[in-house]
Amino acid sequence: MFKFSTFAFALSCVGLIRAAVIDGLATRTSSSSDTCACTTGPLNIAGVSCGTFHQSDNFCFCMSELDSLIQNSNNPIIQFARFFDVDLIKGALTQMVHNAESRSDCDRPDFSAPSCSRDNVCGYKCHDGYKDCGDTCARACSTARLGRKRRSVPTEAKPDYWGARVQRTCEQGWQACGVPGADRRAWECVDVQRDLESCGGCASGISSSLTGQSTGVDCTTIPHVSDVSCISGGCVVHRCLPGYITSPSGDACLSRDFVDRTPLSIVGEKIFDIAAAALSL
Repeated sequence: MFKFSTFAFALSCVGLIRAAVIDGLATRTSSSSDTCACTTGPLNIAGVSCGTFHQSDNFCFCMSELDSLIQNSNNPIIQFARFFDVDLIKGALTQMVHNAESRSDCDRPDFSAPSCSRDNVCGYKCHDGYKDCGDTCARACSTARLGRKRRSVPTEAKPDYWGARVQRTCEQGWQACGVPGADRRAWECVDVQRDLESCGGCASGISSSLTGQSTGVDCTTIPHVSDVSCISGGCVVHRCLPGYITSPSGDACLSRDFVDRTPLSIVGEKIFDIAAAALSL
């Protein structure tokens, strides 16, 4: 009888600890403070692998939306995970968030919901009719409350004036770039060392937005690419579509058939060169 009571007490303690952990996460992930990340790697639950998240999956979420993610996500890995207990799924996903390199503690304004992505882990969207005014959500944005990330400059200003003015507002290492499809005076500060669509420079620069010339590279437009990153201002291909392999330089995808034929063609050219040289003697 004593042994059974001890065992029952131990089980109740485990249940209380699990509940305390989950309650603690719920407390930490209020509407104003949250922990967010983009996760990669296998999702293991109770020793079973539910699948592997790759960088190209862009699987990003915040702890505050964990319940909704488990219930509503169309991701096949999450759908498979639903065969397990909800608490086990939460524990596995929580562990992935805390181990992720992109993990960030995010503060969001009132009247907003998380919008986590690889480009902006702490991103958010205003709701209930409120507008994004830079660092707050309001019914209307006054001039004094405009976001520091995006502004407009006088219409009569020359392009070189635009570039000099907006560049001073960017963080160190970032570059002022024109906003494609927006007013030619609109701009945004871009981390051209890591931005996937403006890698190494602006995809549409302030001074070049009028001419349509591009100084950067949109890594997502590399033909036949499946998984790519912008690292130190250069596109780095991680995976290619079936039938293609990463080039030796790591910035393109080459046809597997072409690569298989290349050594023979090189040998043929060398033989031709040697024969031509011999005939000229």
